[in-house]
Amino acid sequence: MIKKHRFMESPVLLALLVVIIVAICVSTMVYLFTDNKNASTKEMGKKDVVIESKSYIFRGIDFVSNYISEIEPITMNENNETYEINKEENYIYHTITYGDTLSEIAQLYLGDANDWIIIQDLNNNIDPLSLSIGMKLKIPADKIVEEEVITDNDRVYLLARIIHAEANNQPYNGKIAVGNVIMNRVESNAFPNTIKKVIYQEGQFSPVSNGSINNEPSKKSIEAAKDVLGGERVIPENVLYFYNPDTATSRWIFSREVFVEIGNHAFAL
Repeated sequence: MIKKHRFMESPVLLALLVVIIVAICVSTMVYLFTDNKNASTKEMGKKDVVIESKSYIFRGIDFVSNYISEIEPITMNENNETYEINKEENYIYHTITYGDTLSEIAQLYLGDANDWIIIQDLNNNIDPLSLSIGMKLKIPADKIVEEEVITDNDRVYLLARIIHAEANNQPYNGKIAVGNVIMNRVESNAFPNTIKKVIYQEGQFSPVSNGSINNEPSKKSIEAAKDVLGGERVIPENVLYFYNPDTATSRWIFSREVFVEIGNHAFAL
């Protein structure tokens, strides 16, 4: 992990730092050179002025150092995506998206769904039934299983990649529908319980096997992923499959009841 301070990313804070340094320099010059009335001050007096000026410099340096040290660090993963860590409390924030439960969040970050009570305790014994989209939950950073961590940005990006790979040339509703199928599977007991595991489940999606899942998603696909995670849907929760009737070769998939066709895809129960 690479850590850096927030003031390095904020022009406002950086400007404030420059102003502080300039103010220190100007005040020092005033003490040393502009007090003409005391031009005849004895040598001892001049030394006192210099000493006093130096004390102001050190006070300024201490102020800047203390200010910087209080700024919360940002942790960056290998994709240059960030999530905030509270320096004193040692936690990160997870933003609730469609379908999230405390047990799934615990599985995602802590590696064990049964540890949901730890997250509940950290968030003032929050009622699991009161979770709502956009709500932020604290996750104990010292208990995170690093290889399991997927930030909010990661979730959007993963979903956008499969939407792009499967439906880049489809209408926007078709993109939403593909994202809905992924999230429906996350919620279904018949499939894995995370976006990543659903996408990479063996034999499920051809873009994973042919490598197109790794292509950079379009802006529309990213927008669709955000909308899906925000709760938008065009198909019900029991629609778990989609396919292109013109290219599909599996006899089994044609046996599924089709709920709706959007663009080139049939969405089936």
